[in-house]
Amino acid sequence: IFIAEEMIQSHAKISLQQHCLYYLLRNAIAGKTQWKSGEEAHNFAADCSLLFSLAAQSSAAEYEQAELIFKTCVNNKLLATTTFVATEAINLQQTSAMFMHLAKMRPVLKEAVLSTTLAMILRDKKITPAEKMLIKTLCTSFDCPLPLEMT
Repeated sequence: IFIAEEMIQSHAKISLQQHCLYYLLRNAIAGKTQWKSGEEAHNFAADCSLLFSLAAQSSAAEYEQAELIFKTCVNNKLLATTTFVATEAINLQQTSAMFMHLAKMRPVLKEAVLSTTLAMILRDKKITPAEKMLIKTLCTSFDCPLPLEMT
């Protein structure tokens, strides 16, 4: 895992696939993160904002198009407090923390988050390797099977 961190940090900019691979590798080696029993409830809005922004920007050629995809797809009341974030502002620590936080969501929220992320990715009817990796990582985090659309 330290080798992966060194490789990622040696590049000025890392890809979505590198973010996802790092999270999957870290979880495979260290196991699922154990949360303290007294830990307060987490506000998932920032984590959903990061995830949806990554999904929207991975399926759009331009920033404005990504923001439009984000606004169009995030129409669920449960997810209404999310805001669009440019991928340049997202780093490895934020992405890793995002997946760990999202893993703690209640099942009804996980379903809403997964379906919104899928809607963004499938909007153009093409699935890139980065998008597939994002969904695989999210499903691993949620401890759920891959959606049929991704198999």
